[in-house]
Amino acid sequence: GLDDNSAKPFTRDINSIGNDFDNVAKATPTSKNTLSDALNFAIDKVKSGANRKHVVVFVSNDDGSNALKRRMAELLESVKQSDVILYGVKLKDVSGSNLKSTPFEELTSTSGGKSFYPTTESELGDAFDILALELAHQYSLVFQPANSTNTSSKWHRLQLSVKPLQIKDSSGKVTPTP
Repeated sequence: GLDDNSAKPFTRDINSIGNDFDNVAKATPTSKNTLSDALNFAIDKVKSGANRKHVVVFVSNDDGSNALKRRMAELLESVKQSDVILYGVKLKDVSGSNLKSTPFEELTSTSGGKSFYPTTESELGDAFDILALELAHQYSLVFQPANSTNTSSKWHRLQLSVKPLQIKDSSGKVTPTP
């Protein structure tokens, strides 16, 4: 099971991260709810942080889809209330297929994240490149309803529009955008 001792402190040490991935790859699941338990645990750990809150999930087979379906309502509510952005990377199974997972897709998109389904090393590298760009180029907006006492726990749908970007070169000349 997951507990506070399962969590590793945040690090930028590539060797430590690699060792942790190796250990996870060798681990044996203890229940059919392992993926949903891990997601809830990660969301609970990350949501209390002061910085941007992101969780990247790696799934190695389709077994997680059924566990997600069983606890989907609970997980969606947890995602909505947490301010955590989920990203998912579903690795191909032993047969080489990598079918999209509707529950996985719904969780990541509801949070504002994305799911990736690479089938080759090149596609996996592309997924990491996209993920790195997304994480490096995100901004946060804050919304507070006018009557926050009655509606603060409700999910709100917002529409945001932005003006076209102006790109300036080093001399200050504005380049027209397409």
